[in-house]
Amino acid sequence: MSNNLNFTMDEFFHSDSAGLLRLENYPSTMTELKNVCDNLMRLTILTLQPLRDAVGKPVQVLSGFRCPKVNEYVGGVKTSQHLTGNAVDIRVDRCTPEYLANIVNKLNLPYDQMICENGWLHISLVKGRNRRQFIERM
Repeated sequence: MSNNLNFTMDEFFHSDSAGLLRLENYPSTMTELKNVCDNLMRLTILTLQPLRDAVGKPVQVLSGFRCPKVNEYVGGVKTSQHLTGNAVDIRVDRCTPEYLANIVNKLNLPYDQMICENGWLHISLVKGRNRRQFIERM
């Protein structure tokens, strides 16, 4: 793994949907913000950065943290791991979601859930026991 992280917190809080709704896409309290940032940092260090190092290309964060209103707007479930900073949707130029998922598995990177969507990979990681649940959507 590299000594540097190729991600910024801004990437994880950016939301085109929040912009459309004219909402601030941040946690509502300082305690929640700290927890979300801790979760995003764990996901980045343990899973996203090693994946990025392995593919040798930038990993685009399409959706990271979502406040409840943004999550509802995009059709996220009420228990979405995006609400706690435990999940991201990513894309890598010229890499399929299935290819990225295969790399995660080949490197035995930790994850709770991976979902291959049409054009992106949803990947989550929780503190504690992770299910390693893989779902491929058609």
